[in-house]
Amino acid sequence: ARACLDQVKHLHLLNQEREDRRERHVQEKAWRRNLELERSLTFAWEDVAGKVAEAKQAVSNEQRLLRSLEVQQHQERAAERKARIQAAVGQEQQRADMVSSHLQSQLSQTL
Repeated sequence: ARACLDQVKHLHLLNQEREDRRERHVQEKAWRRNLELERSLTFAWEDVAGKVAEAKQAVSNEQRLLRSLEVQQHQERAAERKARIQAAVGQEQQRADMVSSHLQSQLSQTL
């Protein structure tokens, strides 16, 4: 009976060791999988960060272009205003020249 009891204890220990090995194997497998997932996630975040940086650069470029277009548009409007003012000044100068000529003509007739 003692030998039978010793054999049962021995089988129980062997069974326990086998279960421990299986559990370690499962844990190692889970650890490796988690490590793979962590690496994948790190690469994904790096990819996302790269895409965000590209998008920010694109937005910055578009904003710079927009400001450039706004400046150009402002300059064009200023040039148009300047041309209108110059035309108006030219017309006023012609009127002033005509009035001056007329007055000189009248002055020379009266003298």
